[in-house]
Amino acid sequence: MASSDALARNDASNPGVLKQYFGSLWRSISTLFQCITGGMDWRFSSDALSTLDPMWMMLFVAYIAFSQFALLNVVTGVVCQTAIESAQQDQDIVVQTQLANKEKYVRKLENLFRDLDSESVGKITLTKFEERLKDSSLKAYLDALDLTADQAWNLFKLLDVGETSMIGVDEFVSGCLKLRGTARSLDIHMLMYESRWSMNKLTKLMLAVQDLTFSIEELQDLQLPPADLTSTMRSDLGSMDEIGR
Repeated sequence: MASSDALARNDASNPGVLKQYFGSLWRSISTLFQCITGGMDWRFSSDALSTLDPMWMMLFVAYIAFSQFALLNVVTGVVCQTAIESAQQDQDIVVQTQLANKEKYVRKLENLFRDLDSESVGKITLTKFEERLKDSSLKAYLDALDLTADQAWNLFKLLDVGETSMIGVDEFVSGCLKLRGTARSLDIHMLMYESRWSMNKLTKLMLAVQDLTFSIEELQDLQLPPADLTSTMRSDLGSMDEIGR
């Protein structure tokens, strides 16, 4: 309105430029919108207002600053927050999907165990396991579950964690879950860790046996009484027992 009044009174020093940017209400709205959205350089419109009154130019600059540093940042923050919440929901959906797939897989394994346990005794022996795996449909079902049944004995031993020559449904399900698919990086690193742990224990045990052998030889050379010899050997055996723990 100030620009319209100035144009009506012919007070503007450059009426052509002022009319171009602020000649009407809709033209002013268009100019303000373009200035904050990159449609035009706001310097030109501010220069046009400076020909009217420096106060209007200062108000215009304040409007630009507020729009750029406050309003648009708030809008950007809302958009980013919405994107983060959407990503979190996607992660939750992935977790729920994985859990649902695992539950379905476990149910399929339980059904497979019931098919293998034709006598419904709740246990499967190696003989029964090999016999049932001769059924091509069961082998195909194992393959569909990403398991291999080509070597029944090896598969049975891997599933028979308790080494009872029999496997129950819990052993069967948990074992098949571990054997499913290819080896993961975590599985390989756990195997390497257990190998290093066993090697360290074996090395310490060998050193303890050597020390015990040297102690026995020294005691024999000293010709100690049997009671002292027995006491010393018990002490060395106690240290070996600590290593084995």
